[in-house]
Amino acid sequence: MSKFDMVEVEVTYLHQTDSAILVNITGNLQGGVWLPKSQIEWDDNHYPRGTILTISAPEWLVEKEGLI
Repeated sequence: MSKFDMVEVEVTYLHQTDSAILVNITGNLQGGVWLPKSQIEWDDNHYPRGTILTISAPEWLVEKEGLI
């Protein structure tokens, strides 16, 4: 698998702005990492805080942010 391959990751949705979403993988509603919307594929909706989502993102990005 190259560092440019997309991987699917289950995350907890926390918040979003026009350009990024805040997620984490702990299920905790505190903390988290910002992922640029330009780098990920997801169902771009405003979800309630704590919703579990599956996103597709470059492997290098989710590794860098500690999501896998």
